[in-house]
Amino acid sequence: AGVLAVPIHETEDEILELPKSELPDDPNEIMQILASELAPLKLWLELALAYYQQNRVPQFLMVMETSTGDEGPFYQDYYKDDKHGRIALLNCLAAYHVQMASRTKSRQTKEQHFQKATEL
Repeated sequence: AGVLAVPIHETEDEILELPKSELPDDPNEIMQILASELAPLKLWLELALAYYQQNRVPQFLMVMETSTGDEGPFYQDYYKDDKHGRIALLNCLAAYHVQMASRTKSRQTKEQHFQKATEL
């Protein structure tokens, strides 16, 4: 639970262990590792949630938006059959925006969050 276990692509059972307690401020390097190793989408979600649980919301959003963005793994052919992983990522990001909308007093900000959740 305290480690992000990334399977090394094209090996039998080698993994790279990344302690969740030592996640860097910039998640780009870890995201590059996940992308190069064709890590399961559930690991992208696990990484994002590890940042969120540490109250590192900008990093959480960066991982979520990268993983579900046009250039991210979400749209790569390799992951097209991982429906559960894709749905889990979208649900998590939508839930975040709904939660933020319910917490804000600003009508405009509330509408922006609901719009982002709806567009997913």
